[in-house]
Amino acid sequence: MTARARRFTDLAALTEAASVFAAELAIEAVAARGRFSLALSGGSTPLPLYAALAERGLGIAWNDALLFFGDERLVPWDDPENTFGAVRRVLFDKIAAPAAAIRPMPVQLTPPEAAAAAYEAEVRAALGRPNEAAPRFDLILLGMGPDGHTASLFPGSPVL
Repeated sequence: MTARARRFTDLAALTEAASVFAAELAIEAVAARGRFSLALSGGSTPLPLYAALAERGLGIAWNDALLFFGDERLVPWDDPENTFGAVRRVLFDKIAAPAAAIRPMPVQLTPPEAAAAAYEAEVRAALGRPNEAAPRFDLILLGMGPDGHTASLFPGSPVL
C-alpha cells in the first residue's frame, strides 16, 4: 500500500472514511490469513471511530480479530485515564468479540518495564513471531491530540 495523506472537512467525514478503510482491511486480512490484527490508539481522538465500528459493523468479523493497544497509560483498567476502559465502553461492550480477542496491556505489572516486556511477548506470540523481527499488524491506529502529541509522545519530550 502506498502511503498518502488525506484531509477531511470535519470529524464526521474523517470517521466515515476511517471506518470504511478499517473494515475493508479487516475483510481482506481475514480472507487472506484468517484473522485481522488491529492496534488501537488511546486518547479521545479515535473514540468516534470506535463508536462507528461498533454501531455499523461494516462486515468486520470480530470473531477473527485480535485487538491490541498501541499506547496505554499505566493506570488501573478502571481509572478514567486508562485507554482500555475508554475503548471497552465505546467498542468492546458493543461488539461480539470473544474475550480472548481483546488484549489489553497488563497495566497491573510493575515496574513499567515488566508490563512492556510481558505485552511485547504477548503480541509476538499472538501474531506468530515470538523470536522473529517485529510483528506486523494489519492496521495500527494512531490518534493525535489537540496539542499534536501522538503514540505517547508528549509535549516537552526530547523526542519531539
